[in-house]
Amino acid sequence: MLANVRRVFSHLAVYGSGEILLFGIGFLLFPVYTRVLTLEEYGVLGLLLALRAFLRPLNQLGLDESFLRFYYDCGDDAARRTLTGTTLVAIGLASGLVLTVLLAGADTFSRLLLGSAEHAWTLRLLALNGFLQAFLCVPHGLLRIRNEPARFARWTVGGGLGATAGRLLLVVGFRMSVFGIMLADLLVSVVLVAGLSRVVEWPLGRFSWRRAREMLRYGLPRVPNVLLQQVTMMSDRFFVRIYRSPAEIGIYQSGATVANVLRIYPEAFRRAWMPFAFEKLDQPDAPRQFAQLATVAFAVLVYGTLGIAVLAGPVVQFLAPPPFHGAATIVPFLVLGVAFHGAAVFLTTSLNVAKRTRALPVAAAVAAAVTVVGHVTLIPRFGLLGAAGATAAGQAARVIVMTVAAQRLYHIPYETGPLLRTALVGLVFYGAAGFAPADVSAEALLVRGGLLALFPPALLLAGVVDRDALRRLRARAAGQSAPPPSEPGELE
Repeated sequence: MLANVRRVFSHLAVYGSGEILLFGIGFLLFPVYTRVLTLEEYGVLGLLLALRAFLRPLNQLGLDESFLRFYYDCGDDAARRTLTGTTLVAIGLASGLVLTVLLAGADTFSRLLLGSAEHAWTLRLLALNGFLQAFLCVPHGLLRIRNEPARFARWTVGGGLGATAGRLLLVVGFRMSVFGIMLADLLVSVVLVAGLSRVVEWPLGRFSWRRAREMLRYGLPRVPNVLLQQVTMMSDRFFVRIYRSPAEIGIYQSGATVANVLRIYPEAFRRAWMPFAFEKLDQPDAPRQFAQLATVAFAVLVYGTLGIAVLAGPVVQFLAPPPFHGAATIVPFLVLGVAFHGAAVFLTTSLNVAKRTRALPVAAAVAAAVTVVGHVTLIPRFGLLGAAGATAAGQAARVIVMTVAAQRLYHIPYETGPLLRTALVGLVFYGAAGFAPADVSAEALLVRGGLLALFPPALLLAGVVDRDALRRLRARAAGQSAPPPSEPGELE
């Protein structure tokens, strides 16, 4: 198991570099934005980011996942070229239609979604960027399939640094507000599409209607699933706009910026995990390997959730000016929703292996319904806390439904005991954090830091951490021969 853990988590750091930069840039620029943008402008940024999330599945129609899945079924180079060409043409048609609609109706969409037509050109830039970004799934997928993590990282890191420099120049230097953010992202996308086109093998194969139908049959069920997921994850901004003031959208988006740092982990893990899962699925002990890795991955997820919840108050107060400090109170609730979303990554393994993705929209629909009802019910009464709570409740409902459906289709013998003990320890520490001082004094930081430091030993005491594995890791780190495992076959 240790070899599998090392492989997946090493690739996680590389293949997740793009997601790390995407969320990391948003977090690192948080203290900059909060000093050059008003609360209202930061709220507009939050609404645009939510809209971008809704548009992404419409631009790709699930073809990004279909390409990765069907590439492994191609028997020769000609079939792979045909698959690549078919994918690019289909994405061009889908994203081109979305682009046309948004360019033509930008004024109307701006008034409806953002409250004013003055943001129409900003919306057009977002649409153009989404059109270009849709094509990147093919070269990114090829780099993952070919196991070229270093090359993947160079492009994603370069793109992230370019976006950061462009945003700083246009937003801080030229004071172009949210328009400057969208313009910087568009310029970087142009460079990425041009540069990554060299990853694709030319000439492309002919477009195949048969292959396109197969890919859409596999990928299209993901579109309503992802759209419904975005209702669960991102509709809170739009409901806050309906029920609360524009400034409160800015506060809510500030809290989401901090909470979304946790999304780095599950999004990166998904990119490293799926190629590994597809390679292992034909092995007799694949379900057992998946279950063992799930225990490790879940412990890391809980620790990350706890870290953000515990440090939210000091982080917001340190990074942002006083008008944004109200965001600290909602981060612990927002990060719970992100954690539930991350927990679903392993559950999708069963659906992908079984090629039964039609179960995904069912779980997403239940989650979206719970979320929307929660927003309508809770936001008028509890404000921003109600929005965050409704989002977390929706994500929890999705995990419950997916657990039932996924295990019926491809059973993975998850280690229920360690998983439940990890969750229980996390909840105890999460509750204890609520009694910690909320300021940025040395005493408060010491208490919060102590909680985080005690979490790993608590997992060890709870029997979650494999002591046998720890001994082997220590021996390898010291350059000694590792002792044999207690149970043969458990630690390959």
